[in-house]
Amino acid sequence: MGELVDDYAGKVAGELVRAADWNGLIAAIETQLTGLESGLGARIDALTARATAAEAQLATLAASLVPLQGLATALRQRLRRIDLQTTRATFAVGERGEIVARIAQIDGAGLDLANAATRPWIDFVTLWGSLKPASGFVSRSGSGGRSVSVQVNAAGEARVLLRAEQAESFAEEQELEINAVMQTMVGGATVAQQILSAPTPASDSVRPAFGAISAAYERADTNVMQSFVDGHHLRNSVVNYALPSAVNRLTWRDYPTTVLAFLKPDADPASADGAQAVGAIEVIFRDWVHVWTIIDYLPPPPILVDRYRDRFRGRVGVDFGEAVKGIFEVVQEETLGRGLLGRQKMLQAAQQAVQTLAGDGRPVTFMEQLVDSVSGGLQAQQGLLFSQAVTPMMAQDVGLGAAIGKAAASGPIAAGAEGRAIRAELDTKLSTSEVRILDNVRAETAEFSNQLLREDGPVRRAENIAIEAQAAAKQANTALGGKADMAVLGQFLNLRPG
Repeated sequence: MGELVDDYAGKVAGELVRAADWNGLIAAIETQLTGLESGLGARIDALTARATAAEAQLATLAASLVPLQGLATALRQRLRRIDLQTTRATFAVGERGEIVARIAQIDGAGLDLANAATRPWIDFVTLWGSLKPASGFVSRSGSGGRSVSVQVNAAGEARVLLRAEQAESFAEEQELEINAVMQTMVGGATVAQQILSAPTPASDSVRPAFGAISAAYERADTNVMQSFVDGHHLRNSVVNYALPSAVNRLTWRDYPTTVLAFLKPDADPASADGAQAVGAIEVIFRDWVHVWTIIDYLPPPPILVDRYRDRFRGRVGVDFGEAVKGIFEVVQEETLGRGLLGRQKMLQAAQQAVQTLAGDGRPVTFMEQLVDSVSGGLQAQQGLLFSQAVTPMMAQDVGLGAAIGKAAASGPIAAGAEGRAIRAELDTKLSTSEVRILDNVRAETAEFSNQLLREDGPVRRAENIAIEAQAAAKQANTALGGKADMAVLGQFLNLRPG
């Protein structure tokens, strides 16, 4: 349009438009319109060709969409959506974490689950721990507790409980008792909350929780918590032994585990059904058992050591063998029915109490040997507790340690018996010698008596003199009675033995 302006514009007010200018303007406009029409026609022809090609492509796409629509319909009918969630991400060992699975159509729309017989099932699989269905659900458990199949309910939900591995062997009411211990309120929070919130196992904030667990472990009216803790200790003893002591005390041991969920149309193991939906969720369980054992439970309190020492003193008398036997009888009474860790604690207390016996000032000659013998037996018994716990039909007592202690004492006992035998033999020989000496003395005395009593011996001579003196005395008495004279008296006096 710039050309028309240049050629025909520039008129001022009152200036007439000449015919030539007007005709030129019309001709120029017509020329431009002709060129524009020609260009637009070419473009329209090109667009028409492209539209024709597009229509052909659309027809091809429409033909291709027919099977895709069928496939989409089939996928919508088969595939489902599964969402997993849990009440919280971290639990303490002994608690039960509930995992909820909800299913829907692939686009999120609800499913028609009115017919219970046609409701789908969900296979739950865990990499750690043990699974069980929540109450009220139709289910089938897998071997070892690592998997469980649960049928969804009318709301499209399936719920399972995840707990520690050894919990599989406990009944529902026993699991509830263990969980109740973890939910016990101490210091304004539950036992589980204190364990999960404490920065380290050595934190002061977790001590009330550990104390509550110790009290539950030592309850006399039930051994459920005792069995649970002992089982967890046995199952993880190798892993705990491999950890450095500093790590055991200063860090928590957490078990992150992934729970997988596979939705399937039915529970028939013979049907070749692929998964309709797959989901996964991670849950963490905090292990407190080992750190509670070494920090809080096993170190014996002084009052327990004192009780042992007082009872041991009453069993130590003058006989070495009876003292060893009596001490192990006390240990047997104290450890009876206390569980694996409970027996370890009592043996540790007994070990400390025995070590203090040597310095209690009592005049027992074999005290040092007694301490060594009993201490060795107790130490051996502590090492044997694990073997006893995992050996079927084996007595859970301290008989093996007592046998070892008695065996260690057998040497000193035998030496004492030998000493007593030597003393007895010496006494016998002394008695024999004494009898022999007395016999010799008696023989010498008899010989001496015989010598004295011979006819010509001094006794017989003295006896004869006495007889003669008696006769003379009688004669003198007769003479005196007859008023004998002084001459007769002189004769009497001359008869006295010189």
